[in-house]
Amino acid sequence: MPVPAFAPSLVQPQVCASPAGLDQGLVAQLRRSIGTLLVALFALLMPRAVQAQEPWLSFDRTYEERAFMQAVRPLGDSGYVAVGRILDTAAVSYAMVWRLDSLGQVRWTRSLAASGSARFEDVLILPDGMVAVGSTSQADGSAQQPWQARFNLDGDTLWTAAFAFGQSGSFDAIAASSSGWWTAGRVALSGELPQVLLSAFAMDGSEDWTALYGSASLELAFDLARHANGDPALAGRFFDGTRDRVYAVRADPSGGAERWTRSYSNGTADLGLGIAVQPDGGAVFCGSSRVDGNEHGVLIGVDADGDFRWQSRYGGPLDDRLHAIQRLASGDLLSAGRYKGDTAFQPWSLRTDSLGALRWAVRDSTRSGSWEDLAFAPDGALVLVGHADGAARLARRGPNGVSCPPVGEVMGSVGGSWLDLSWPSVEGATAYEVRWSRPGWSSDSIRWTSAPSLVLNTLLPETAHSFKVRAFCGPDVYGLSAEAQFAVDQPNGLSGPAAETAWTLFPNPVVEQARILLEDPGNAHMTWRLLGPSGQVLEQGRWNTPIGMATLPAGLYRVELLEQGRLLSVQSLVKATPSAP
Repeated sequence: MPVPAFAPSLVQPQVCASPAGLDQGLVAQLRRSIGTLLVALFALLMPRAVQAQEPWLSFDRTYEERAFMQAVRPLGDSGYVAVGRILDTAAVSYAMVWRLDSLGQVRWTRSLAASGSARFEDVLILPDGMVAVGSTSQADGSAQQPWQARFNLDGDTLWTAAFAFGQSGSFDAIAASSSGWWTAGRVALSGELPQVLLSAFAMDGSEDWTALYGSASLELAFDLARHANGDPALAGRFFDGTRDRVYAVRADPSGGAERWTRSYSNGTADLGLGIAVQPDGGAVFCGSSRVDGNEHGVLIGVDADGDFRWQSRYGGPLDDRLHAIQRLASGDLLSAGRYKGDTAFQPWSLRTDSLGALRWAVRDSTRSGSWEDLAFAPDGALVLVGHADGAARLARRGPNGVSCPPVGEVMGSVGGSWLDLSWPSVEGATAYEVRWSRPGWSSDSIRWTSAPSLVLNTLLPETAHSFKVRAFCGPDVYGLSAEAQFAVDQPNGLSGPAAETAWTLFPNPVVEQARILLEDPGNAHMTWRLLGPSGQVLEQGRWNTPIGMATLPAGLYRVELLEQGRLLSVQSLVKATPSAP
């Protein structure tokens, strides 16, 4: 349901010629007084007016079973690209690409097979498509090789290339260079343990140079970033013969020559799984540190020369890891990974200041799984990918940070309810989410931004029985938010739920159009209303007119059946993807 705008409309006084004999000074004074009164009236009304702005699109979606999303990148304002892998019933891995719209609904997917198995670990967005990197089995189905694939925006595979640098290896990260891209990973030469691998490629996919780092004592690279001066920087793992250490490399972009390599450790085993470069040339690594037999999430800050500056650990008493990290414009750091609960790993994210002091941490105790990567949408929202309960998962989080929940009341009337909210503190909120519910069907929601104010007025759905309100500050703060519950005795002035009407949607799932089939079609006053995934009204019509779905993306929709504006019942309608010709 779209958010109505309640900004006051000012009527400008019409300028007319002054009647003969009327004092011109008096006319000017009257005009000034009228203008002052209008400005004062506008000032009184504005604090309670909701600005009509673009909504925060917030969602949490799961996709294919036995699938794992490893990386995500925004695709401008039109959605996201995620990559990872999916397992078949024989546990063979296929590399996967998901193209998602701005609501997280699938536009297309692509899976690439190999003689043995294949996976994607990271993806880079290009002006006309994308490059995904990972590993694939060699021709005989044995050891893995570093691998990359080029796609256009429609998901067509332009080329794939596997690289036989050694006995086995993988590309685990990709980042843009000045003339193409770099890939980072690992390679094991004949009879040796893996070393860190960094390769440079031109825009046509041709190899410019390749460099190896380490002493063949088991070095791995997991993430790759680009400094402001153009240097590539890597985060990974180094085994010194007795324990694992966080491994870092900074290289010359023209040929990969080392500027410096470093290793860091403060536990019995440490991993560097992600890197965020800093404006001063330094970097912050995320990963894990094993202390007293258990892993803990860790952040390590270093300067431009790689010298250690600070370290902080996070998490509970069991095994926790931070897999990915991003730096906010404010200097704060956002990280995501997994937290070990009592029985399973749980998705986990946290925010710290620039020196690692914890601001907040959020773990999803209702799901088993992990966050593997995070990125920022063009509007500043946080996008997380990983897996939950055995399925691929993507979530988008709006801003948050209100220190206390709102208080207020719902004032009902036929046709809608006004929800007045206020905050005991002076912090207010810049974005709000209102969820409403009605017995017998699942919750719906609407989210939007509003100018900072201590009071929120908005028109709410006329079918609701209760409201849950979340309030957010932002736009660069993410996680859980302040919540408040508000109950409504009756659905906004109506006498109670309507009697159930027998009807079905056919066909369901649908590709082109659906129709309502009524058991008793005698009532000519019934209408339908099609609602989108986030609750917005997309279309409406008489009960006997078709519901057009041809131009809508695949996904789950709802159809409301109404009688003279009064809701009778709601049914789900699935828009299916058209079959290929």
